[in-house]
Amino acid sequence: MACKVRTYLRYVLFALALSCFGACNETLPVRDDVTNLVTTSIRSSYETTSHSSATGQIRLFITMVNGTDETLEDVAQISGAMEITWLVPKDIQPMVDISRSIKLSSNNIFYARRFNRLSNRLTVDPNDSVVLSVVWNLKSNDSTYLLKYFPVVEDQKCNVSTSGSIGPRRITLPQHFSVKASMRLFDKLSVFYAQEISIKHCIMVGHNGEANAYPRPPCTDFTQFDPCYEIGQ
Repeated sequence: MACKVRTYLRYVLFALALSCFGACNETLPVRDDVTNLVTTSIRSSYETTSHSSATGQIRLFITMVNGTDETLEDVAQISGAMEITWLVPKDIQPMVDISRSIKLSSNNIFYARRFNRLSNRLTVDPNDSVVLSVVWNLKSNDSTYLLKYFPVVEDQKCNVSTSGSIGPRRITLPQHFSVKASMRLFDKLSVFYAQEISIKHCIMVGHNGEANAYPRPPCTDFTQFDPCYEIGQ
């Protein structure tokens, strides 16, 4: 009888061990402190078309990095907003709206290593990132084209054609903007807030193309250089 009891106990302990092993290999739920381990940041760039004939636009990137040791995975339910505000110089007081709010969605995904656009399923492994992209056309919430209020200077190194005449390309003085954003990747996760930043950009005023003014070299293409560099700013 004692032998049978010991055998029964061995079976019970073996079953408990299997149960524990199985439980230990289950996927762990996302920790409550996940928002403290996910970093979100903003950066910007100036873009224009080839040969710099178009005014161009400001592109902003929101990068979220998974700093946890867990994989975040679910159907993407990306939402949030970015707010851009022109920091108006003291000598300029336009009576217009100087802010632009832009809603975020899955359409703003610029980079995600494991994102299925057909199923909309997003997987973010530890230390991996998701980058959203926002293109701003320099218009405020009330559709005011803020470029009209930016002071400009002439780029003497580049002649362009404008309204039938030829003259120096015009570039705005450095303009400063504050940018802040909030985003949610999945319904089960909290909202992530990016630290508000200040950015500076010079904007080229659109024209009809470079003028052939030999022997002056071709104008700089701003897809490679910052317009502020061309005016020494």
